[in-house]
Amino acid sequence: MIFQRILKGIQGVSPGEARGILDGGGLVCNWWRAVNPLPESEIPQRLTEENVFRHLSGYYNPDPTTGLAFGERTPFISTTAGTVERDPAASVNVTFSAFITALSFATHGFRKSGVVYYGYLNILGRRAIRLREFAEETRNLHEWTDFQPYHQEGEIVAKINIPAPHLEKAEGYDGPKARAEWQHGSLPTPTWTEVNDRYYVPPEDICNIRDYL
Repeated sequence: MIFQRILKGIQGVSPGEARGILDGGGLVCNWWRAVNPLPESEIPQRLTEENVFRHLSGYYNPDPTTGLAFGERTPFISTTAGTVERDPAASVNVTFSAFITALSFATHGFRKSGVVYYGYLNILGRRAIRLREFAEETRNLHEWTDFQPYHQEGEIVAKINIPAPHLEKAEGYDGPKARAEWQHGSLPTPTWTEVNDRYYVPPEDICNIRDYL
């Protein structure tokens, strides 16, 4: 098992809302937010390979189960750990930053305010789609060999929820301010930070951890 650091960008989250997630609620999938309590008996039927690919590449396409856009009831949660793509023509490897990917999602392309969560997920190095406690490292082309149009997003797919003990902190960003800092060669700085000093369990206390890119 691998402890993998990840980032998760979400638009329009206030410091108070972020605090509530860190104080025990954790991050939950859109399905759980729309249907509460979540029907536990339906979870095995939703955690399928077909639905993973719908989440990755057909997020806005109709869900054959509900008729809604798949993303409205997805049982999955997108996170990023960054990734590397090879450019044979230029003989270089191109790194796609997890932080910039998460920040772009959080701020809707650096146009609005949003939050970036820092945390970790457990992965196995192979597919375990029906086991909700393990995330899927779909950025791993040795395991996930089907073409993914958004591979550069460095996806690590969580299932159902990311519990608070896996979330280290949340940082709020102003999109236009972050864009200006990035364009001037500086790493964007948060406008506020909420640290999970009550529930976070540092993975280094348990096992070696693999960092994001």
